[in-house]
Amino acid sequence: MSFVRGGEKRGSKPAPPEAGALTVARDWEMRVDLSQRLIFPSEVAVTNLRPDLVLWSKSCRRVFIVELTVPWEEAIGEAYERKRLRYANLAAEAEGRGWSVKVWPVEVGCRGFGSRTTTKLLKEMGIRGQAQRRAVKELAATAEQSSHWLWLKHIVGGQVIMCCMESNKHQDITFYLVIKPLFYVVNIIIPCVLISFLASLVYYLPPDSQCRVPERPEASVRQMNSLGPFQNHNYMN
Repeated sequence: MSFVRGGEKRGSKPAPPEAGALTVARDWEMRVDLSQRLIFPSEVAVTNLRPDLVLWSKSCRRVFIVELTVPWEEAIGEAYERKRLRYANLAAEAEGRGWSVKVWPVEVGCRGFGSRTTTKLLKEMGIRGQAQRRAVKELAATAEQSSHWLWLKHIVGGQVIMCCMESNKHQDITFYLVIKPLFYVVNIIIPCVLISFLASLVYYLPPDSQCRVPERPEASVRQMNSLGPFQNHNYMN
């Protein structure tokens, strides 16, 4: 029995917390795809697909297929549809065997943005309130650190250069530019030799050859002026 002072309204009772989907059974089994070794439970369906996480219960015949994707933030919607269609046939086969299947494509942006599918999955599993916010924050931080690690991984000259991943230290990135001697031979020496050789071939053409006279007269004048010092040197010798 509760008493209410005069002029005050009886407060409404707080709503009981919503039960998650895992409360309907106590024999849940889980498999996670670590090192690409997941084998989908044969009692549910036979397939070669390897989702990131499979959670199922034999007593209530329910199965959750969770697929995590870390795309660019602008491609979250596309990633969701692609993953959903990927497991559509698998879900149909399991439903044909009498299982209740739910496919959960979960997207966490590569820059740490948690999509609505993440919070919906946590809520479905019974994780709410502060625990849910902490889980979303940890997922976002892990995705951002992984993307940062991939960006810092550079292959230069056949060697992999790894930078320090400690967040409390300054990160140095070193680039090495190596120019081999073949670069100078192919891009400088060989073109100069070919141009000089072709320019000297002009003087071996017959005087009445049309190939000897360029289409533009000013080009012929520039060509003769450029070769003038070499001609004077030959006359002096």
